[in-house]
Amino acid sequence: GETQLETDRRHIRRKIQKLEEELAACGVEYFDLLLMHAQSRESYAKYQRLGAYEEAYKLVRDGRVRHFGISFHDTAEVLDQILTDHPEVECVQLQLNYLDWDDVSVQSRACYEVCRAHGKPVMVMEPIKGGTLANLPPEAEAPLKALRPEASDASWALRWVGSHWNVHVILSGMSA
Repeated sequence: GETQLETDRRHIRRKIQKLEEELAACGVEYFDLLLMHAQSRESYAKYQRLGAYEEAYKLVRDGRVRHFGISFHDTAEVLDQILTDHPEVECVQLQLNYLDWDDVSVQSRACYEVCRAHGKPVMVMEPIKGGTLANLPPEAEAPLKALRPEASDASWALRWVGSHWNVHVILSGMSA
């Protein structure tokens, strides 16, 4: 039978074929951005083994994709390794909000600093932490209301995220 590597490579070929079908269905010759989803230590090792990053770069070189980036879900150390190994990655999608900034499991600040060190623009997911930052407890909301009574809790979260120099896109990611 087929080895796991052969199965995985066939899967990548199907993904590229699907991209071709999607280009045709959209009536365009290229997509502006290809985002390799959910990169982590485990997925990165697999994608490295399969040559997925090289396949993505080939799509850029061939003009079927203009820009290539990753969404990331792991430690700053892993992100630094990916960006060191693949400086061609043009942007990174990170979970970034003021609640996760110093969270040891999410490592928002550390991952942001890695992107900054590598000069990579950031696309933000979870700017309002799934709605958590849209309805603050009264004791957390009070100092914000004192500064700007008309501003919503969510607007403070969005302003905070947008204040970082290399944040280029903020995805809504909010439930309220």
